[in-house]
Amino acid sequence: RLANEQVLCQLNVMWLELRDLVYPDPGSSNEDSLAFRKALEVHLEVVVPQHYRKLEVWLERRGSLFFVRATPCSADFHIWEYLDQQEHMAAQHFHDSPLRPNVFPRLLAFYGRFRRLP
Repeated sequence: RLANEQVLCQLNVMWLELRDLVYPDPGSSNEDSLAFRKALEVHLEVVVPQHYRKLEVWLERRGSLFFVRATPCSADFHIWEYLDQQEHMAAQHFHDSPLRPNVFPRLLAFYGRFRRLP
């Protein structure tokens, strides 16, 4: 249970950053489409890889196919949803996938494995 909460806490930080990107405060520098595209580029190329490194190391150290145990739990669903949103945002705005196979092989495998679940 503690591991599930740890992963969810990390994911909360990731969601808050994503929220700030897609729902900018009034008067922020990210209000028009050009500013959004620039902020998205930084998000996908700098912010997301920093988080993905943590998730990759977590999977490596746990030695598991999923984030908490041998079967999926709530943290896995929320991580997968976040990964999927990043993939769609990158594709929609003509960026490379942040899930680079040579950098995040465990995270990419998790993404595919979870996607195939019934």
